[in-house]
Amino acid sequence: MRTEASEQAEMCSQILFAETMTILESTEKWCKVRLDSDNYEGWVDRKMISTLPDDACEAIINAPKASIALPVVLAISKANQTSILLTGGTRIPHYKDGEFELLGVHFQIDPSAILPAGTSFSKENVLNVARFFLNTPYLWGGRNALGIDCSGFTQMMYRIFGIQLPRDASEQVKIGETVDFLTEAQTGDLAFFENKDHKIIHVGMLMDNESIMHASGRVKINRIDATGIVSEEDGQHTHQLRIIKRII
Repeated sequence: MRTEASEQAEMCSQILFAETMTILESTEKWCKVRLDSDNYEGWVDRKMISTLPDDACEAIINAPKASIALPVVLAISKANQTSILLTGGTRIPHYKDGEFELLGVHFQIDPSAILPAGTSFSKENVLNVARFFLNTPYLWGGRNALGIDCSGFTQMMYRIFGIQLPRDASEQVKIGETVDFLTEAQTGDLAFFENKDHKIIHVGMLMDNESIMHASGRVKINRIDATGIVSEEDGQHTHQLRIIKRII
């Protein structure tokens, strides 16, 4: 997704496999769309999306969904054995026993890569999933394991468990309940960081009340204290802590 209808425009986000959207505007080559999942808007190349009747779109939206919980996995068409590369955070409809169906096409997929619908957002489950995404490279506007930004990472982690967050850190900070002290933080809480103008510019997910997993250069785990994130290289603070929010 781009900020303008141009290949040279900044990438602001990405659309994952099986996500639905509404077309707001269109030109010969470009469509401005709004994602149904998080209401994020941007321009996409027309050939990258498929238009659907309203009933087909509603069927996908309302279908039970499992999540891809590994960085990447292949889905293979049962009809002709062609494959599609799916990334972590992708939600697939009508999954059962290593198979799913989308718009009449039946796919096979490795069951070990799937987190079933309804899996709880527990400390054990979150830590088990999160470790697979360490060292994912940073990419502005990215929201998958081939390249991801800070809010894309937190959105992806919650999305894997069927919980939809807004796209940007400045919107994610508006939801959930405030955790007053870092010592009270739990696994999965979100920590938000500000610049000198008190604008939210960064977000990460707490592993516990002493460490945070976040996308900065790459997805990594750093120490955190009441001031902010502590650099592993020189011990200096790299991000100023503003607030901690509990979503679950």
